Amino acid sequence: LRVLRSHLGKGILCTPTIKEIFAGKREMLNHVDEELIDHFVELLQKDKAPQYIDFLMSLCIDKSGPLPKIQDIIVDRLLIRYTELLPQVLLETKQGTTMHVTISGIKDPFTGKDIWLDLAQFKKTKEVRGREQDYVGWIMNATLSELTPAEKAVRYFVRCLNLYGKLATGRNQGSLKALISNRTLALSYAQILAVISEPRLPYLIRARHFLCFGSSAPFVILQSNMRGP
Repeated sequence: LRVLRSHLGKGILCTPTIKEIFAGKREMLNHVDEELIDHFVELLQKDKAPQYIDFLMSLCIDKSGPLPKIQDIIVDRLLIRYTELLPQVLLETKQGTTMHVTISGIKDPFTGKDIWLDLAQFKKTKEVRGREQDYVGWIMNATLSELTPAEKAVRYFVRCLNLYGKLATGRNQGSLKALISNRTLALSYAQILAVISEPRLPYLIRARHFLCFGSSAPFVILQSNMRGP
């Protein structure tokens, strides 16, 4: 593990291998310490790489359930100490729901400024080898080298949505409080409902919001207040 970690952030894809070391091994996950999590937080400070979020997500839960100790450490780092590592969401619901997202450090190659994404523009298809695919679905599965900065930002955003769900699994009250109270994440009950009800937003984004709190208390409240399909 020490050798693999020494290669992280140097262009060698070691993250999936490190992830496999812990996969399905709860005894090993119980021994994950703050140093390992802090290492990935430091990597995120240099590069908002989706695979780093994916790794942190894999530590939060295994087949037998969530690991509250690890959830709490990640919440402390990403939702309290280093909130700038997470996407900022601007949600407006005046005439339908519009959703704009920015990720610090992912910049427009032409202007050099941080990118603000209008997620409605990603609800379309992409032709790949003669077949039409959902655009966001393609973004999530393509190799990173194929993605533009904007597409990479979308992938990072969706990975973060996945992470939020894992942090909330088991109705972790500390996680839920941190997620809901952070206004830049736009994860209040009303905002989640607005996103999943907006047909102009990509299907995958809406689905991730719906499942984000699937095993948590907010989902129960959300479900009880839904109207229609």
